[in-house]
Amino acid sequence: MPPVPASVRFEIVSAALALAEERRSIQIAEAADIVGATVEDLRTYLEPVLFLEYRDSTRQLINRTGAFLLNEDDILSVDGGHWLRDWDSSEPNRESAMRLFLAATTYQAITDRPSMALNSAITKLRKLVAVEVIIPFVVPPCLYAVNAAWSAKRSLEFRYTKFKEEVGTDRVVLCWDVFYQWGAWYAFGPELSNDTPKYWRIDRMQDATVGPIDANPPADLARASEFDLSQMRREITVRVPPRIIYALPQPHKIIEREDESDGRVRARVAVDGDRQLDHLLVALGPDGDVVSPVEYIQRRQKCAEALLAAITQP
Repeated sequence: MPPVPASVRFEIVSAALALAEERRSIQIAEAADIVGATVEDLRTYLEPVLFLEYRDSTRQLINRTGAFLLNEDDILSVDGGHWLRDWDSSEPNRESAMRLFLAATTYQAITDRPSMALNSAITKLRKLVAVEVIIPFVVPPCLYAVNAAWSAKRSLEFRYTKFKEEVGTDRVVLCWDVFYQWGAWYAFGPELSNDTPKYWRIDRMQDATVGPIDANPPADLARASEFDLSQMRREITVRVPPRIIYALPQPHKIIEREDESDGRVRARVAVDGDRQLDHLLVALGPDGDVVSPVEYIQRRQKCAEALLAAITQP
């Protein structure tokens, strides 16, 4: 038997609670017979609204534990006001309408199965919001394939180009999670050849397809609140003209800065990884100097030699 749609469950629960409110109380068996559901199904549908507590968008605790009661004698009653009926018939406040509008619009932008019902809800929410909201949303071409692999709990095959590299490599990854954070879409999971889970930028993928290998995520899977790049951190102290300090390649972080008497700037700069470090060393140009560490002076010379060789190569 196919699952009962959420909309039908809502109608059954609303009708049963309306009966309980009208009669002050009703046996759950009688209510189930009237609304056209089995006793066990009605009991299951009622569970989410019994003894309910939740927090709203401002983290305020909303207590609905005493609104609907189902006692040990299977008698259903409405004691604390029929908030579900009122919620169904009243409009959300402006803040809630805006949050719902943004969430619904974003979902419609990324899904490969647009919903006509959701479109209708967005139209109603747009009237409540009463402002024109434009969401600049770029969907990576491989997102749909990644979502398909994640939903099916299967492996994901794709060609991946790392940051500041021009040549991609073929990867096979167990797709454990998909999410949007830090301004980009990510897939999370280990490669078949390596047990260490990694974050994969979906906009750096090409030719993504769903693979045949099962990819069941671990039960204790937790999404990181931020990347741990401490092992990749590189710090360097440089002396440069002020115009260069503003033109250093991104991303980087200026930890300390001091204006010197000769008009130059001494700065301690942090970057993540050797590729970004090499880019920074070359970007200092002939007017910039490496102060410390000493080994970066030699590294800069080698980077410059490699760049010169690439430029002069016939």
